[in-house]
Amino acid sequence: MPCIIEQTLKDGKVHEIEKELYEIKGKKKILWCTSSVFERDSEGKPISVIEVCRDITTKKESQEQLKQSEKKYREMSELLPDIIYEIDRELNLTYSNSAGFAEFGYDRRDLEKGLKAIDLVADEFRELALNKIKKHLNGKIIQPSEILMTRKDGSTFYARVHSKPIIKKGRIVGFRGVISNIHKMIMAQRKLNFYKDLLAHDIANILTRINLAVDLNRMIMKKKSTNEESLLILDSIKFHIQDGINLLSNIQRLSQIEHEDFKTGKENASRILKKVVGGLIFSDQKNISININARSDDLYVNGGPFLKDIFENIIINGIKHNDSDKKWMEINVKRIKDDNKTYVQFEFADNGLGIPDDIKKKIFDREHKSNIDSKGMGIGLSLVNTIIKEYDGEIWVSDRIKGDYKKGSIFYVRLLEA
Repeated sequence: MPCIIEQTLKDGKVHEIEKELYEIKGKKKILWCTSSVFERDSEGKPISVIEVCRDITTKKESQEQLKQSEKKYREMSELLPDIIYEIDRELNLTYSNSAGFAEFGYDRRDLEKGLKAIDLVADEFRELALNKIKKHLNGKIIQPSEILMTRKDGSTFYARVHSKPIIKKGRIVGFRGVISNIHKMIMAQRKLNFYKDLLAHDIANILTRINLAVDLNRMIMKKKSTNEESLLILDSIKFHIQDGINLLSNIQRLSQIEHEDFKTGKENASRILKKVVGGLIFSDQKNISININARSDDLYVNGGPFLKDIFENIIINGIKHNDSDKKWMEINVKRIKDDNKTYVQFEFADNGLGIPDDIKKKIFDREHKSNIDSKGMGIGLSLVNTIIKEYDGEIWVSDRIKGDYKKGSIFYVRLLEA
């Protein structure tokens, strides 16, 4: 161990050193010693030095306990499946357990180079995250948040983020917390809400059609029309009651859509479409015209049991959201060649209210339901989109008159020919 007194006598500078001493009973003491010049000669050279030592044993023991506690904390955090993290006030990530690196796709070298915690948050959630951090810095207690996170490869997942401030000397110097991947849970909740809304939406449609059919039948009976007309209305009522029964079983079958056991097969789309159009009944039936233009009555596509629901949903929406005195829909069915494949394309053109361009981009998204509920198309079209994708097809919408959405829409459904 160097002698700091000799060093100070030699160079005239202040020197410090940590020393370990043992008492007679063998107890170790840790001292922090400082040497400085006490007296100099006429030439300014040190001639006497003073050394001051203070006992830092308790402080060193506390530091060692803290070090061991932190080591234990780090070891325990490595055993957890959730992400344990620490960030400083500038939102630099200073620590993550192995679960964090595995989930986000980074490694410790990325951490050493510098990672901003806010860069791990999806763009649309950054403002929310920054507001939470600001409140944290102001000393407010923040409840756990559900945040969409972004991995290194750009993929995303929903997480529940818990955080607590790290306080040193009465000042918040950063945050420590837990990130739990709840993506599957969020998706499961959305599916549950989706099926709930689907049931309410379609049952309401079916009951509305039955009610209309009953009203029509009552009007016919009051006019003492022929029994034949009345029987047709009753047949329509029976048709829609059966639709309600089928819907309940379809909800169960619909859960197959996002699983491997969802099956598709050869379906006669022309006949299904004609059956759907023939079974629909509206309150102002005389002012509604629905025509099918198809070159063949036997056009087969790759489809399944929900093909009827696809056609029915699009047609009902087209007629329902139409303020014209004379409502009409032209359904053109044709074969299309694209990328060496043959498709059957269904074009549903109407003279209804139309769809603004900003809504066209979102109308088939399940998450967009709340934004278009007033138009009543959200849940149905998101379902239609989901089913068509499972049939390896596609759906899109355009203006019937290019550049003027108020003149009506054309919904395109393209399915592989079988």
